Formats: sequence, C-alpha cells, structure tokens
Amino acid sequence: MNSIQIFVLRLVRLLTRPVGYRGWGFLTNFIGNRIFDPDRTISVPIHNSTTLRIFLNDPYWMLMVVDDREFEKGVGHALKRLLAADTLFLDCGANHGYWSLLGAECQATTVAVEADADNYDKLMWNCQENGDGFVCVHAAVAAESGLTVRLKSVGYNHAGIFVAGYKVPRRGAAMDHGSTQTTTIDDLVAEHSPTANAPIVIKLDVEGSEVEALKGAPATMRDRNVTFIFEDLVAAYTASAGDYLRDWDFSIVPIGEDNFVGTKPLMPSSALQRPGWQHPV
Repeated sequence: MNSIQIFVLRLVRLLTRPVGYRGWGFLTNFIGNRIFDPDRTISVPIHNSTTLRIFLNDPYWMLMVVDDREFEKGVGHALKRLLAADTLFLDCGANHGYWSLLGAECQATTVAVEADADNYDKLMWNCQENGDGFVCVHAAVAAESGLTVRLKSVGYNHAGIFVAGYKVPRRGAAMDHGSTQTTTIDDLVAEHSPTANAPIVIKLDVEGSEVEALKGAPATMRDRNVTFIFEDLVAAYTASAGDYLRDWDFSIVPIGEDNFVGTKPLMPSSALQRPGWQHPV
C-alpha cells in the first residue's frame, strides 16, 4: 500500500507543477488522512547510515521522496565540513531530526532542541530508531531560560511553527500549538560541551526567533570557537540574525535557500559553500 500511496503523490506533484504546486499540501493531507491510513510511515535512508521515519501524509518531508531530491544542499555541505568527533553540535529547531542524525553520524556530541510537542515525539522516535545517537531537549531557545512561550503556525505546518511575536504570518489566522519552556544557547553549551575548548556548531532554524536565541548566547559568542548556520527570511522575521551576528564581528556567508553561515573565520568562507553554488543576482 505504501508504494500505491507514493505513486499517487508523485502524480499529484506532477499535476500541480503547472500551477506552482499549489494544492500539494492540502492534497497530500487529504489523501493521507481520508483515503489511506494517516499513521502510515516509511523509513527513508538519509546521509550515509541513518534513516528518517516520515509520515506519508506529511507534505513537507514527502517532498524528499516524491521529488527524489537532497534536502537543503547548502546546509548539508557546510555541516559536513564543520562536524567532527570533537565538536558540539546544537540543532536548534530540530523538527524530526534530519540534521541531528547527520551530527550523530559524524560522531559529534549532538543536542537536538525542538519546541513543539508533536515534533518532539517524532524527533525522539527517529533518535531511538537510529541507536540513540543524540540528546533530545524539549524547549524553545530564547534570551532567557525558564520562560513559558506560546507556539503558533499558519495552518498546520509542522516546519513553520514559531514562537508568538517573532514572525510575521504571511496569511490566515495563527493556529495554536500550546506552550513550552525556554532554554538558552549558553545553558545548552554549559551542560553538553564535551570539553571546555570544543568547537561548537549551532544550526538555528527557529522560524523568526533566531535573534532571541542569539541574545541567549553572549558567553558562547564571546568565549568559544562557534559557527552558526541559520535561516534569515528578512521579510518574514521581526529581526535579522545576520545583522545581529555582524554586530558581534561575525562574517556572514550565504549558502543558498535563505540559509547563511556566521563565522569568525578559521576556515575560508568559500569552503563552506557547496561547489558550483552562486549567490543569485
């Protein structure tokens, strides 16, 4: 039955192409929830030796399956250059664990931080199915630890859940995803860094809360060898992470798909960009 559902979704993807794939999300949900079993999943091989469990009614992750494409190539290239056995990797906004699994595969000390409860359950699932290679933390990264924040999304989009107040919704009413507690990058580093001088790589994809997360990292930015990989959708967010990092003397390197690297260069910036990539004019 999985192969039939995947065939149907590939057909949907083909038919929606002329209209910019409009309706892909709705139809994937409708087919998965009304025609097939909504709990149906597949395990997709990713990276070199791990698998990601994906629900077939999930339009976000099913794109990897029906389009047979690599997820966020620029981020992957940069992480593969940066992660090593002596590295602390904080995957902030871990979602279901795609990049956390890469961190574990690279033998980095990997901490996956996810705010949304449903996403966190799926993150734990993928962690356990791949040998418990990373630590899972259920929290939102922010300027202070121990606060309670509300989570929202526009429609049900598990990859677009944001802390209320730090993202400008594009359209429609915000859907409530409950509340969660906050933690800070400095607290995570203090608790999980394998050594006092371990290089740190922090992936920030927290849907507009990037600057709030950076405000909770003054000691890390001041005292440690740290590199940030972050999303910066200036038109949608209330503040720019790139501008904030520049104020801390970080160099900002574009790596594609609205993602950037912030580094105090110990490595040439060109090494962090995948071969052949050019910044769009």
